[in-house]
Amino acid sequence: MGSALLVLPTSGLWMMHDIGYGWSTGWLMLSIAFSLLLILAFIVGEKTERRLLEIAINASQRAEPALPDNDATFLQRKASPIGTAAFFLSVVTLFLMVFKPF
Repeated sequence: MGSALLVLPTSGLWMMHDIGYGWSTGWLMLSIAFSLLLILAFIVGEKTERRLLEIAINASQRAEPALPDNDATFLQRKASPIGTAAFFLSVVTLFLMVFKPF
């Protein structure tokens, strides 16, 4: 996934340059901003997922049937909002890139 975070924006900027869109185009600036937010969400989300994996492995080694309550709260407060925000950012960015509304 890491290489895609470099290749996709680079190729998109290259295509933008080839087609002739300027940097001041509204949909383009929003798409770039949302893409940067998606990269940030990926980085934060990956750290959260690694922490959750560590919690699950520790619970498994202690032969606990489920994650402790504190860890379940951690899951709800961190992972779910990050994933939800990333999903909506992806949909809006796709809409902007396909329909170019402004």
